[in-house]
Amino acid sequence: MKLRIAVAAAAALLAPTAPTASATAEAASALCFVRADGWLYCENDAPEKLWGGYTKPSPVNLRDYLYTNQSTFKCWAHGTLHNGGNDIWYYAQGDKYGNWGWLAAQNVHTLVDPPARMNKC
Repeated sequence: MKLRIAVAAAAALLAPTAPTASATAEAASALCFVRADGWLYCENDAPEKLWGGYTKPSPVNLRDYLYTNQSTFKCWAHGTLHNGGNDIWYYAQGDKYGNWGWLAAQNVHTLVDPPARMNKC
């Protein structure tokens, strides 16, 4: 019986623990921040399409692609409501052609949309 208790106690000590909400938020904020110039540097769901517009019932005019999952976003704007539950869109330069386009906030790993101190377009 003592051996079973000792094994259970050792297993509990060695078992990985789930990160707390504050630890998860701290990790996310370390990977997503607004620079002094007002640009957002943040992870995203790459590969993603960048669109030429953000105010239609659906995105229009494919402009470019983001292939890097850590990108810089110049500014944000209110546009069409998207599946992320808000109407925030971020403006970025694509990785394939160098064209600028819009990405829905649902695909950018921010803690809040838009982040404080980020440039508005």
